[in-house]
Amino acid sequence: MNKHFLQLQAYTTKNKAHEEIQNYVRQWHNAIVDDESLKNMLNAIEEEIVRINTKHARCKDISLSINSYTENSIQYSVFENFYLTAHKVNREILSSQEGVIK
Repeated sequence: MNKHFLQLQAYTTKNKAHEEIQNYVRQWHNAIVDDESLKNMLNAIEEEIVRINTKHARCKDISLSINSYTENSIQYSVFENFYLTAHKVNREILSSQEGVIK
């Protein structure tokens, strides 16, 4: 099972809907998740987007999309709002006892 380091890059929000979804995804910034948790997170974000779009019907609907995909990372985005990148963790060093990176 793979692990992923999540990194958020946020921009100035355009409206209340953008502000709400950005604040919601902020909880995963700098987190490490496994494959299952990544799927659950994406489902939770999609559900939150549906709720936000319903609540802010006057704002243009927002949607989550894959912005870029490589072997080692996937970048999700809400257009002109944020990028949430899931970087594949290739190596973990849990203590200095395990070795030194050269």
